[in-house]
Amino acid sequence: MPNEATSRPAYMSAPWFEQLTREVKASTQAKVAARMGISRVTLSIFLNGKGEYGNGGAKPDRMELRYRKAFEQLQCPHDGATVGVQHCRSKALGAPPTHNPLQLGHWKACQACQFKPAPEEKVELIRRPRAAKQDVPMAVLDTKTLPLPEVGAPQIQPIAEELA
Repeated sequence: MPNEATSRPAYMSAPWFEQLTREVKASTQAKVAARMGISRVTLSIFLNGKGEYGNGGAKPDRMELRYRKAFEQLQCPHDGATVGVQHCRSKALGAPPTHNPLQLGHWKACQACQFKPAPEEKVELIRRPRAAKQDVPMAVLDTKTLPLPEVGAPQIQPIAEELA
């Protein structure tokens, strides 16, 4: 009979994972998943170590990042307020607020803060190569049934000429 501690994925022994399980026990999987921005099924698979998470095919790094963004609170060294990671990210990584000296002082303190988050990597879109253009005419002009008008001549012949 295999030992349960050895059959569990390594991420399940991390302190943040224990905090995540506490959040789920205090609330519901659906509410925690919604706050993290994932589906309830994905969170259930992750918590139980099933699927790609259980066999080591998926890395739990993204799940850890989602947990930290949603639930971790920090005490700001500048003003002593308890703030979330997103607030810290917007202050520290935003443009310097040169219009307000108080906010600029806070921004400068964020630049030297131990909790300053790293900028998120931008995801580049993968562009598919376009199909080679074929030389297809835009329109075909039928010169057999519709005679071309002469340059400078009237486009429509008068009715009197047709009747004569």
